[in-house]
Amino acid sequence: MSIPMVSIIIPVYNAEKYIDQCLSSLLMQTYQNFEIICVDDGSTDNSAEILRDYEGRYEQIKVLTQKNQYAGSARNTGMKVANGKYLLFLDADDFSREDMVACIVTAAESDQTEVLVFDECIYDNILQKVVQTSWRPLKRELFGEGIKSCMEIADTIFEFANPGPCNKLFLREFITKNNLWFQCIQRTNDLYFVYAAFSHAARIGILDEKFLYIRSNNPESLQGSGYATPTIFAQAIYALRDNLENRGVLPLFQKSFDNMTLSISLYSLNNMKDEKAYQQAYCSLRDEIFPRLNLGCKGLVQQIVQEFSSRKKLIIYGAGTVATAIVRLLINQYGYDKSDIIITVSNITNNAQEIFGIKVRDFQIVSQLKKFQIVVVAVSDKGAQDEIKRNVKKVGFENIITVGFHEFANLIRE
Repeated sequence: MSIPMVSIIIPVYNAEKYIDQCLSSLLMQTYQNFEIICVDDGSTDNSAEILRDYEGRYEQIKVLTQKNQYAGSARNTGMKVANGKYLLFLDADDFSREDMVACIVTAAESDQTEVLVFDECIYDNILQKVVQTSWRPLKRELFGEGIKSCMEIADTIFEFANPGPCNKLFLREFITKNNLWFQCIQRTNDLYFVYAAFSHAARIGILDEKFLYIRSNNPESLQGSGYATPTIFAQAIYALRDNLENRGVLPLFQKSFDNMTLSISLYSLNNMKDEKAYQQAYCSLRDEIFPRLNLGCKGLVQQIVQEFSSRKKLIIYGAGTVATAIVRLLINQYGYDKSDIIITVSNITNNAQEIFGIKVRDFQIVSQLKKFQIVVVAVSDKGAQDEIKRNVKKVGFENIITVGFHEFANLIRE
């Protein structure tokens, strides 16, 4: 086999149900100048046997084995033997569009990118179909047009794309030059690698097209069981901050770093499925993580605390990360009954249908319920906050509270 253009690295752990679809979708690619490096991370099911069968039948596939050390370690193992000009990291339960490799290689070569970010979609493992959600792995409006250096997008560099490595094509020479490796931790091992790469890059490009199918509702995945290690994400945050600080560039990226940290902190808090894990995560944010990162101390929230403490019926406008965190905060920390909370959005099509058992309603219906005196605008984007406040005032609501990432951090610290 000639020197490959791309090394596709796949960590595999107990993926016998999915690895066949993953590998088949790659072997059917219209562009075939790539190698596939599968790293079996100590699987206890039939994954290793399936991989060996593929390795015996296809010259492109190389299988490595190691004891269970988690996905970050497995990706590092794959990188050590990679020969491709570019690195592509996939998960064993992902699968791809047949022209994915052709399109991303063409774009990377044409634009000479060090990091190319492309779009992906959600495949629901239970429904067995692609689903529409409000989640967006790529936000072009925070990136802009053309090729960008890290300096040009400093204020949004950790927000325009998610920290997962699977929808990104990396120039191997760039990764090697900057000595970038995945953290060997159980979860969130990719955040440091991806965002550190962003902060080094002189040429970042985006390809606003969905090529990859990311499987959701897979309880066997690490993402499906994040509640088991509720605060491990902080290790990734600390490592990235130390990297930026040691290079003297943290002030340049501070705004985006803070926003990203708060977003991931709230997401992790929302992902806690039992109350013990939730309280552990909540207390860690309040007592250790936010103080260590100097977050949640930039504003006064007495009015919000007073309103929440009054236990008045209220409307939560929003159904994303901030809204979910507020609903759980009201129930767990302020003793709210679910019947005292209404959750609303302007368009329910692509939003969550319920949050902690509370149905999400259309605002046109909710706007008539004036007995719910307080409206909490629970979104992170400033432009969206202002638009929602204008719409809420138009229908007669007077008591409007805005809570974004920073306000929520203040509430936790309070």
